[in-house]
Amino acid sequence: MFHTTHNFRGLNIEQRHALRTSGFLLINAVAGSGKTTMLVALLLKSLMEDRDEKGNPLRLDRFALITFTRKAAANLRKKIREAMEKELKTATPEMRDFWNAHLRDLPGAPIGTIDSLVQERLRRLALTGLTRFDPAIEVLDEVGREILAERAVRRVMEQAAEQPDSELGRALILLGRNHKARDIRGRFMDLLAKDGDGETAARTINLLTRGDGGYERLEAMLSHPPRDEWSRIWFPLAEDFAARLAVAVRELAKKDNGTIKEVQKLNETWDSKGAMNPENFAKIRECLFTKDRGLKVSGLAVKGSPYSTTLQALQEAILPAVAPFDRMVYQTEEQ
Repeated sequence: MFHTTHNFRGLNIEQRHALRTSGFLLINAVAGSGKTTMLVALLLKSLMEDRDEKGNPLRLDRFALITFTRKAAANLRKKIREAMEKELKTATPEMRDFWNAHLRDLPGAPIGTIDSLVQERLRRLALTGLTRFDPAIEVLDEVGREILAERAVRRVMEQAAEQPDSELGRALILLGRNHKARDIRGRFMDLLAKDGDGETAARTINLLTRGDGGYERLEAMLSHPPRDEWSRIWFPLAEDFAARLAVAVRELAKKDNGTIKEVQKLNETWDSKGAMNPENFAKIRECLFTKDRGLKVSGLAVKGSPYSTTLQALQEAILPAVAPFDRMVYQTEEQ
């Protein structure tokens, strides 16, 4: 059916070939080569020839056309309208009804950026009562996100001030001894924005909610960015450090010298529950690395060949965390 349309006759050989492809289709072409025209043609062809599970023609709300910008989405919607109106001019009475129905649906068709489409779906679910979202939900721009984050930080600090005996309250008192409230809020904002995904903020919240006095180490994280860098590198490695170290010790079992005994002692005394504690990392720092931040190889290798490849790989993985660790100032448990 689509091969009889005006839009099909306006396509070149390569574009017509792409239309014959079924399933997943990737179109890789330079700007101005007709990708939008191709996308419009694919949509019209599907509307005319494909059917849903009940055998009925597909409607526009069964498609999702996603663009990078709102401007591109508006342009795409315009191109689709123009293509449909072009077919409408010479259509048979039956096809006029077909194109008029799609033109009526076009204003509400899912054409836009990913955030705008998700926003629209959430609104519809909210209106039907399937979610607890406010139907007026909006996607915030950068300024809006910053304002909302600032309000959230202020609210948390106000609640902490009202409850001085709580974990948050004790943390605020500790921080307030050496830092102005504005500086604390600013650092929290930096943490919330870090990496764009809130990972650092999550670690900060974890410090506040831990039952082992994690709030006592929050000041170091807020006041000294190197600690933030160290934790970002070390924390993911800490999870399987004990297991990897145990494998390394088994590989070193037939060797005996002072350095290897230090590695064996580290394995025997390592506290996995306290892996995130800087004091424990200090033991790794001393045992596996030199003062000038290099891998310790004396006693662990001969002629450049390591006694344990597992230990060498572990050292190499941890090495990026050594420099920020050396720069940071951390509090001990006694402090």
